[in-house]
Amino acid sequence: MRLLAKSLFQRVAGRRRYQRLFRVVHRAALIGLNFGVDNYLRSGELRVLDLVREHSPPGAVVFDVGANIGGWCREVVHSWPRATIYAFEPAKDAFAELTEAASDSVRCINMALSDESGRTMLHSVPGMPELRSLVHRDLGSHGLKMSEYELVETGTIDEFCSERGIPSIDLLKIDAEGHELAILRGAAGMLRARRIAFIQFEFGGANIDSRTYLRDFVSLLTPDYKIMRVLRDGLVDVHYSEIEEIFVVSNYFASLISL
Repeated sequence: MRLLAKSLFQRVAGRRRYQRLFRVVHRAALIGLNFGVDNYLRSGELRVLDLVREHSPPGAVVFDVGANIGGWCREVVHSWPRATIYAFEPAKDAFAELTEAASDSVRCINMALSDESGRTMLHSVPGMPELRSLVHRDLGSHGLKMSEYELVETGTIDEFCSERGIPSIDLLKIDAEGHELAILRGAAGMLRARRIAFIQFEFGGANIDSRTYLRDFVSLLTPDYKIMRVLRDGLVDVHYSEIEEIFVVSNYFASLISL
């Protein structure tokens, strides 16, 4: 049976007439692998939050980098009431909504995290605040253009933790539209000292524009961290090879300990 299946596959593989079929199969496989889901309510991120909470102290320190108006942040407050949350959001209008809705356990910071301190441009597509990024993205294939910007302050995790006297971070969650690797590089000291227990970061189409690859994250975080991909009901190990470079939005998880 196995030989028969292999023979049949060889007859259709690489054939022009079957390309539409293979495209359908490919897209279905990506959905099955949990790629293309950018809503934290459906992506499995809340299940990851539960796992982290089970392995962290009640009064944990959580960094929400790219907090936007605080949707994910509110989930942390609800499920982890004793945690202290630092919510970073550089866009002034989103920051205003974030602070208005924030509880006492949330420290709202109007700043973008990066690999250096200073000031830089935050680019955006008119009417689509969810696409804001420090990376000027080429979105022409989607019929969009980043034609608006605002000047924002930047800082690093290492500097911020040093200035605030924060010795460790229990969960670092990053959603920065392609700027995730720079943010992690700005935490080089904390990473070397193994003072960040868990990291969740988004990876996808924005990383094409920032010219960053999954391999870069693997190189930066291993061997100290075990890297996994977030599924709707848990995590799956990432064993890196070129086939893992899929520029469709997904969330990855790095852990200092085995879960």
